[in-house]
Amino acid sequence: MGVQLFCDDSGIYSTSDILAIGLISTSKAQRVELRKLIADARQLSGCHNEMHLKSMSKKRYDLYKRVILGSMDYLRFYVGVIHKENLNLSWFGKKKYISLNYFTKKVVCRFVNPGMNAVLFLDDKSTLKSRIL
Repeated sequence: MGVQLFCDDSGIYSTSDILAIGLISTSKAQRVELRKLIADARQLSGCHNEMHLKSMSKKRYDLYKRVILGSMDYLRFYVGVIHKENLNLSWFGKKKYISLNYFTKKVVCRFVNPGMNAVLFLDDKSTLKSRIL
């Protein structure tokens, strides 16, 4: 059975001092169980909005807590963290979006082994220059 990998970035907006690139690894069967866990958590918390940690409420807190605690058996999580003060953009032609692509590749290559039979799902947003660093 193949591995499914989901990759996303965080902290790329001007309000953050770090750039974090996360990678979640799970199997297709575990993903089915995880979707059921999320649906049940949404039902119990009464929160059906998109899950983002940008805003918090009592309903969202209950939902996130249930999902985070319940999902530990279904996935592995890896993260690469880069402090912006240590980021030398001259290596990337002074283009911030190229540095994001480079570090995303590094995180993925660090945790994917040759012959792993993995499918990678990236963030569905395009990496626009206006939303980088």
